[in-house]
Amino acid sequence: MVGKILIVDGVATNRIVLKVRLASACYETIQAETAAQGLTLARSLRPDAILLDVGLATPSCAEMCRTLRRDPRTRRLPVIVIGAAGGDQRLAALRAGADDAMPRPVDDMILLARLRSLLRASDRAGDFEEDVPGFGLSEAADPFEAAAHIAVVTLGTPSRDPRPCLTAALGGGLTQHLSRADALGSEKAADLYLLTTVEGQEEEALQLMSDLRSRPSSRDAAICIQLPESSRSARAMAFDLGASDVVDAEAPDAELAFRLQVQLHRKRLADRRRASLRAGLRLAVTDPLTGLPNRRHILPEIARTSAAGRSFAVLALDIDRFKVVNDTWGHAAGDAVLVELARRIGAAIGNSGLLARIGGEEFLVLLPDAALPRAQQVAEDIRRATAAGPVSLPDGAEDVRVTLSVGVATGTAREGAAEIIRRADQALLRAKAEGRDKVSVSLSAA
Repeated sequence: MVGKILIVDGVATNRIVLKVRLASACYETIQAETAAQGLTLARSLRPDAILLDVGLATPSCAEMCRTLRRDPRTRRLPVIVIGAAGGDQRLAALRAGADDAMPRPVDDMILLARLRSLLRASDRAGDFEEDVPGFGLSEAADPFEAAAHIAVVTLGTPSRDPRPCLTAALGGGLTQHLSRADALGSEKAADLYLLTTVEGQEEEALQLMSDLRSRPSSRDAAICIQLPESSRSARAMAFDLGASDVVDAEAPDAELAFRLQVQLHRKRLADRRRASLRAGLRLAVTDPLTGLPNRRHILPEIARTSAAGRSFAVLALDIDRFKVVNDTWGHAAGDAVLVELARRIGAAIGNSGLLARIGGEEFLVLLPDAALPRAQQVAEDIRRATAAGPVSLPDGAEDVRVTLSVGVATGTAREGAAEIIRRADQALLRAKAEGRDKVSVSLSAA
């Protein structure tokens, strides 16, 4: 089964018809006769989507939608209201929290395409939340959000221009009319594209939507498409090709504006989630004190360089007698030393390598395409830069002079990353044993 769908309808024949249609597409169905039963099943069984009859009573369909959206257990479940006749009923269902509203008789092709679309969107949202629970993916609205940029692309000669109603409904956002070429050629994507077309030009609109989805700049934009009610196959295809929403060409202005507001909200929420995810991933591979890459970052880089068969070198660095700094002046002084030495080492390396902090006072340097003479030169540059002058400590404490020891190992394709790092560590231990503030080369690399 590809999904579990809850059907809530007081009429048994309606439930049976929907069950048969969904079963033909390999969906598992759960049935409820009343809204109260439906709420209980939604909370306990957590279906993948819910189909609600518009005529539900005690509570009503609208109240059930609002209850589902208030409950953390069910607020993300896709909801489609069935039997909404006309723009007023559709808008009421949408305002209550439904994702879509459809009339009876239900068009199987459009219903199944809409379900697929909503389930894909639900899966993507779940990926953000379930895979990275510690990244703080908040849904709170940003009080300083920039005004929305909506691009209207007209194909053919629709019966009306949607821009006046959008300007009135969406406030200070920028509504811009673009040609197809401008929409595809613009470097800065709109937050939302509204594609309007007429019967006979649906294929052109679908192609434009596919092109927008394929471009990195507009891939994550919300894309809504207005199609004539008679364009059944085009409406279904639009959902399958990635339309955020499909709106009847003759839908009332209020419904169109509300649907676009919903899509703008979802787009901004997705943007915040992606930004939080990227920030979390950066933190996962970054040392918070120095801002350098950490062990989790540099070890895969060394492994990739080794696997590629490139010549390279690894430098293992350790600050000499760092414990004395912490014990004498405190951990704040130790942190100041780490930050300053990270700066000096980074300046000595420049763009020739990757520097990471891998432990308390330990650093690791990857030098791609570096033979032994070059690696030794960089190691000496690092050692001299570290000892070049004292480090200023916080709170008026006296300055402290610090040195470090360096172990050098050159890599070959025959060795794994772990073996090369082990040899660099052995060389580092020899540098310590020989009196510190020295560079030692791995015997295997010499």
